[in-house]
Amino acid sequence: MNLRQLSEHVYQCEFELDVPLRIPVHTWFIKDGDDVYIVDTGIERFADAQIRAALAIGDPKAILLTHGHSDHIGGASKWLERFDIPIFAHQKELKYINGEEPYPNKNEVENTGVA
Repeated sequence: MNLRQLSEHVYQCEFELDVPLRIPVHTWFIKDGDDVYIVDTGIERFADAQIRAALAIGDPKAILLTHGHSDHIGGASKWLERFDIPIFAHQKELKYINGEEPYPNKNEVENTGVA
């Protein structure tokens, strides 16, 4: 894991998914005073390290999801096991995140563990 401070309030938490190719997976932390807001939670296997990184810079207050693909929200359930924090997403994404409908061009709903 690589945690980099990009500006006064923005941190990038990067992991590499080692499949046939190395694919970077990013989680973003927005720091406001002692509060930390998590933007996307990546995949579940990186959640514990992300949680430790977030706690190193402040207190997690909320999760903001850009969209509901599993590589962006797969770790959300782990965060919710540890913290009683809200999750925010765009209203149009909720039907996919909640498992009510599959994403367009997909045959199955994704099991997000968030709903």
